[in-house]
Amino acid sequence: MSTGYVIVIIWAIGLPLTVVQLKSFSTRTSRRIATPSDSSVVLARFTGGMSFKRVGGGGGNATTPLVALSLLGWGVRLGPSRRFLEWVVPTLELRYSEIEVVSVVSGPRFKNSGVLLRAPTSSVMVVMWTAQTAALTDDLERHGVRVAPGVAKFTRWADSG
Repeated sequence: MSTGYVIVIIWAIGLPLTVVQLKSFSTRTSRRIATPSDSSVVLARFTGGMSFKRVGGGGGNATTPLVALSLLGWGVRLGPSRRFLEWVVPTLELRYSEIEVVSVVSGPRFKNSGVLLRAPTSSVMVVMWTAQTAALTDDLERHGVRVAPGVAKFTRWADSG
C-alpha cells in the first residue's frame, strides 16, 4: 500500500472523529438559559473573539470574528457569529442580573482590547475581544450592569478572580 493511500485512510478516519470531539466540546461548554419566547429581539450586536472560563471546568477561546455578542431585552448571548460555526463555538447566555461587573481589559498580545464580564452566580467569566469596547460598556451600563472604571491588563484567568 502506498503512502498516499495511508494518508487518505488516516484523514478519512480522523476528520469525523475531530468533528465529533469539537461538537462535544461546544455542547459541554455552552450555557443556555430559559428565556421568554418573545424576548429574542436583538438590541445591539458586536462581533469579535471570546475567551471564557467556567468554574468547575470548561472554557476556551474563539478568535475574531467568530463570536457575536448580542444584547437582548433579558440579557447577553455570546455565540457563533455565523450559523455554520455552531458546532465549534459554544453559546453562553447571561441575564443582566447575573453579571456582577464588567471591566475593560487590554489583552496580552497585539494590543487588543475587550470587555470582561464576571457572572459568579452562573460560574462564568468571559472576555469579549472587540474594538467596540466603549459602545459595548455603554450599552451594558444602560441595562443596569456596573462598569468598573479604567482599563485592566488581562494576562490569564488566575489573575481575573
